[in-house]
Amino acid sequence: MQINKERLVQTFCEMVSIDSEFYHEKKMKDYLMNIFKECHMECIEMPIEGFEAGNIHAVFKEEAIKEHASIEYDDYVHIEAYKINEDEEVVERFKHAFHNLQLTPRLISTHGGSDNNRYVKEGIRGIVVACAMNDCHSVSEYTTIDELEKSALLALHLMID
Repeated sequence: MQINKERLVQTFCEMVSIDSEFYHEKKMKDYLMNIFKECHMECIEMPIEGFEAGNIHAVFKEEAIKEHASIEYDDYVHIEAYKINEDEEVVERFKHAFHNLQLTPRLISTHGGSDNNRYVKEGIRGIVVACAMNDCHSVSEYTTIDELEKSALLALHLMID
């Protein structure tokens, strides 16, 4: 198989120029759906509550038929959702550490995937602490030295408190 390096670089540059901040990924979803459709793929979007764009399922059925082939695939859950309530011990401990640093925590639900999905599934209650991250997963993502220092202090408080 010959790879068109010029097209690969062009596609990569197009994709990284698309601002797709968390919860606002519609532009990237639309871009990918167009590419998949150009490749004669069957595309299905599965909506996710609270998001502009859902998960995309794309299958090369037409292309397989042209080659006298068939496609078999299975859907399976990679990550199981979980909920940690604000009154749970792990959250209270986190808020206490923030209070000790004279900071105000911002507790949000992300619908994202992390190692914590597996921990919770195994009975270990935890939260994902996203510190020193602004405009996450966008072309504008950044942090500051002040935020990094506060993150380090928070980690220290969580370890020794």
